[in-house]
Amino acid sequence: MTDDHYETLFRFFLDERKTRMQLQQYVLNLEAKFDKLAQQCNNCQSVSTQPRVTKPKNETEELEAKYKELTSKFESMKLKLEQELASTQNKTSMLEQEVINLKQVKSIDQLQTLSNVKQKVQTLTADIQSVIVSNQARSQDLIAMHNDQNTSKQRIIVLESNAKSMENNQSLIMASMKVLVDNSQQTLIAKIDNNTRQIQENNEYVGFTAFGAGHGRKSAGYQLKFPAIKSSFGISNVSSIKNTGTFICEKKGLYIILVTVMSCLSSGNRFAIYRNNRQFMVYYVGYSSGCDSGTGTAVVKLHVGDAINVRNVEGNVDLYDSLSSFSAFSLN
Repeated sequence: MTDDHYETLFRFFLDERKTRMQLQQYVLNLEAKFDKLAQQCNNCQSVSTQPRVTKPKNETEELEAKYKELTSKFESMKLKLEQELASTQNKTSMLEQEVINLKQVKSIDQLQTLSNVKQKVQTLTADIQSVIVSNQARSQDLIAMHNDQNTSKQRIIVLESNAKSMENNQSLIMASMKVLVDNSQQTLIAKIDNNTRQIQENNEYVGFTAFGAGHGRKSAGYQLKFPAIKSSFGISNVSSIKNTGTFICEKKGLYIILVTVMSCLSSGNRFAIYRNNRQFMVYYVGYSSGCDSGTGTAVVKLHVGDAINVRNVEGNVDLYDSLSSFSAFSLN
């Protein structure tokens, strides 16, 4: 039985005792009232029957009836109260015995509880000792972990420094690589443009055919002019051919030069192809009783800016410019 049960029974015992005392007080009050009524009755019986004080007979009878009724009620109530008092005393005795038993049980429970508490204290002491030992071991582990943490922090600092250094080096390498890539890209673009231009130049034909104008006696070293351009492609400076008879190379390459000269000289005539004012090839015009023509052909490698023209070798020659021609075209 727990402490709550004990307290409940104790409160019930106190309430019952209080009720019993109230019943006893009520019985005492009734007894006092009964004594008072008996006194009143005696007073009524001892009243003198003098002629001057007369009461009706029926009133006396009524009082006697009331007295008897009150006496009966009192006896009945007294009996009832005595029975209730006896029952209450029995219950009180039972409650007192239960309280004694509860005290004994509580003492036993307290002893058992004390023993259990003692065992629990011993268990807790052992657990505390184990926890202390475990905490000491954990303290050593924490110290070791703290040392490892400091070592790890140092390593992390070194790694961060190395990472920053590597990042800086990587930035420098990337910048250098970007410069190299840009330079290589520009060089490659230039080479591609150059190759494209060369391919375009190689695929672009260059050539012309021109005739002279008029005729007349010419001296030695005379440079023939070819103002009549019959065809021209890939050449922008045709005015030089028209005005001076000189072909200026605008695209380097291998060229075929064709020259035909018509002249009249009984002993024959010669003409020459000049390259940059230097004689390159000399050709012969046959002779007869009339006029004759001669053709010269040459294959020459020209560079941009090279000049090609035709000059007469012999002097005092009747030269027919209008029947003479000058042609050149590139092979690549």
